[in-house]
Amino acid sequence: MQYFSIEAFFIALRETIEICLVVGILLCFLEKTGHPEKKRQIWIGAGLGIVASVAVGVAFGVVKYQSGKEIFVGNTEAIFEGITFLVACLLITYMIYWSMKNGRDLVRHLASSAQSSLDTGSRWGMAFLAFLQVFKEGIELTILILGASGEDPKSLPIPAVIGISTAILACWLFFRGTLELNLRHFFLWSNLLLTMFAAGLASRGFHELQEAQWWGPFEVEDASIVPWWNWPLWNTENAAPKDTNGFWSVMRYMFGYEPDPNFVEFIAYFGYW
Repeated sequence: MQYFSIEAFFIALRETIEICLVVGILLCFLEKTGHPEKKRQIWIGAGLGIVASVAVGVAFGVVKYQSGKEIFVGNTEAIFEGITFLVACLLITYMIYWSMKNGRDLVRHLASSAQSSLDTGSRWGMAFLAFLQVFKEGIELTILILGASGEDPKSLPIPAVIGISTAILACWLFFRGTLELNLRHFFLWSNLLLTMFAAGLASRGFHELQEAQWWGPFEVEDASIVPWWNWPLWNTENAAPKDTNGFWSVMRYMFGYEPDPNFVEFIAYFGYW
């Protein structure tokens, strides 16, 4: 899994499909309402949204992988990693909640926003609407992918490119009418998988904060001072190693599997559910 993060691939696929759906719905709306001349605004707004979200992602990545080497001292790196995982967990939770609440009415919601923009007569209203929608999804995409990589950025480029390319191709075929995409089933199953991702991120986030000793001594030479909640509940490393066995490595990167979870990690994982 050194060069391919399945978690990053799925996040890139899911978020890019949402971006493409937003742009496609807005373009179809303008076509049906007799405003094809405003399609250019959609493309401009979407392009600026992508550029802005990539810029934020690059800045975040520089802090995490480059500048962080000089910035982080002592436990601050573990704290930063822990907070990153937890923020990614919260973003995924928001994605799940939003799609469950608004997924069925996505077309109506976007059409209503687009009509309001047309009614105001704003010259760049449609571009601004497209920018906001794409920027929101793009920020989620970049932060979630960076959060999914942990400490290994080499696992990001390949799955991100494949996921984004697959999503663009699928949506292009969908809007041409040559591919049937059941959006209800897609969001249902993707939400289930994302919930599993989020639970793993919550567990990994709390583990990093444990390494920062937020909940007392953790992995120190004098084991007698380690509180009971930082002790492993069990250890299956010999039967299911996370580093040398391909299947369990996938389970670790995708769902936060740990062969020796402690009480805090256990509560964080199952408490999320």
